[in-house]
Amino acid sequence: MGAAPAGALLRWLGAGRHSTARAVPELWRASWRVGPVLTGTVLTLTLLLGLAGPVQFVAMGAVVGGLTADGAGLWPAVTFLIVVAAARTVLPVVVEPLTGELVRRIDLNFRNRMVACLTGPYGVAHLEDSGTRDLISTAQGIASPGQGPGSGARGYLNLIALKAGAFGSILLLAQYRWWLGLGVAAGAMVIRRHILAIWFQTAQALSGDVPGLRRSEYLRDLALRPETAKETRLFGLGGWLVGRHDTAWTTAMDPVWRRRRSIGWRMTVVDLAVLVLAALAGVPIVLGLVSGDLDAAQAVVLGGALTAIVGLGGFLPDADFPIRYGCLTLPSLLELEARMTARRNADAPAGTLPTVDGGRSGAPPPEPVPPEPAPPAGPLGDIRFDRVGFHYPGVDRPVVDGVDLTIADGSTVALVGANGAGKTTIIKLLTRLYEPTSGSIRVGDTDLRDLDPERWRRRLAVIFQDFARYELSARDNVGFGALDLLDDRTALEEAADRAGVLAAIRGMPRGWDSPLSRNYSGGADLSGGQWQRIALARALLAVRAGARVLVLDEPTANLDVRAEAEFYDRFLDLTSGTTTVLVSHRFSTVRRADRICVLDGGRVTEDGSHDELISLGGTYARMFRLQAERFVDG
Repeated sequence: MGAAPAGALLRWLGAGRHSTARAVPELWRASWRVGPVLTGTVLTLTLLLGLAGPVQFVAMGAVVGGLTADGAGLWPAVTFLIVVAAARTVLPVVVEPLTGELVRRIDLNFRNRMVACLTGPYGVAHLEDSGTRDLISTAQGIASPGQGPGSGARGYLNLIALKAGAFGSILLLAQYRWWLGLGVAAGAMVIRRHILAIWFQTAQALSGDVPGLRRSEYLRDLALRPETAKETRLFGLGGWLVGRHDTAWTTAMDPVWRRRRSIGWRMTVVDLAVLVLAALAGVPIVLGLVSGDLDAAQAVVLGGALTAIVGLGGFLPDADFPIRYGCLTLPSLLELEARMTARRNADAPAGTLPTVDGGRSGAPPPEPVPPEPAPPAGPLGDIRFDRVGFHYPGVDRPVVDGVDLTIADGSTVALVGANGAGKTTIIKLLTRLYEPTSGSIRVGDTDLRDLDPERWRRRLAVIFQDFARYELSARDNVGFGALDLLDDRTALEEAADRAGVLAAIRGMPRGWDSPLSRNYSGGADLSGGQWQRIALARALLAVRAGARVLVLDEPTANLDVRAEAEFYDRFLDLTSGTTTVLVSHRFSTVRRADRICVLDGGRVTEDGSHDELISLGGTYARMFRLQAERFVDG
């Protein structure tokens, strides 16, 4: 069955005009993609389970008929009823684990899709955008905890069973009065549309204040995370956090509670309408009994059929609740995929990368594979910043303003300046985490924007000041520098040895397989300096794999005096054979660079060697003397 016909079928089976219109076909595509045989089996068994209801009405009518006919045919009818009742008991036992597996696969598929779409763009600006963060939170279920897309699929399956039973019941009623079943079904659906409207509005209210829900979760996590546990206890913030969390959560949920209170009288009216429909539907059956057109057996069958149809006009907790709340995540995910696909395709160099559709075509996301090894080491060419400017979205003041800078191939250039001068932003522009808002960056004779970002980054080895601390094994933490060397023990140990952390790794409970976190059994707790060495080892492994540009952003910020002195002594060895960009406030490291660029207000104000800038007597000379005097005075 194609995706479009299947989506139309599923919309008829329960979506209605008040459902999330795009959710149903997406659920169908996902379920078919993760297991066509499983999906087909679950749908078939679900339909059988639904149709077993009308069959049981027939069996009950046969038993009543046998009782009123002096026992004629009673025992075969009883046997038939027992078999049908047993089937209705056994089928759920068979269907439930299969449905659970399908739900698990669907949820996993959508989680993978979200990870794939968010890692698709080459930069990081989208992850710093508040609107994108709201979409991520909604797609993760912040407005519907415990109810993911898989729950929505389960709700639709329950609804399919109910509607299959109703369809069979319509056929039973048609044998008495062709218009009776259709008329009751039409009335039930009219009532149901009002119920769906009410529940849709309530569910939508949950996603109305996602920023407020995000803040309440953040306040909750502050009290739970080990990273903040020390300060929250030392400053006595426990009660304050509880109060703020309660206020944030209450404020975010208040519209939902108001909506629920306002629909109370509407639900009462709907319930009364269902009762009226049931009473009206029963009139023809009562009249048939009185006139003799119906016997007791037929009345039992028709009464059961009417009950099944009328029941669709009410609230169906096993279907409506998981559908409405489970599908809340899907519009946000689809919006994320659309935005991230557009961003990635816009950033991709023309003719170098295929267009990405974000998985909306129904094709599964690609399996993660280790990247290809970087191109062989060779001349990279000079890196030239030509009047490069950059400002953050929504901010007029430029962080980088008309920077002209040349980094000669194989040289070491240090960037110094006060906080906020633009040093780290230049690093992010060089690594294409951000794109310049003006000017250009060239590598050799090629504009950086014309290079494949993934291949360019394979030529980079970077340590950021706020480097990542992965709660994974030591092997992973170092090996992420070059995934193709993740299982190369010799390469890992060489990088760790050069970074001065090999002995610490060997001394861990499980060596290279030790998780670098006390949150896991057999985990190791590292000091700040050891973490910095792990990050350095990661960058050096990238150099081993072919990276030609080494970027060190405050590489000694967490090292003690002895470790810092060792780093200085080995600096030339560590940077040998690479083009190195160094950002540091420690001038004992900076002075070893071939060139030093002073940044102020996003511009290069001084440029030269250490001796040249000291002789100039400008900003660099003053900063160097100030730092040197502090150590002398100490």
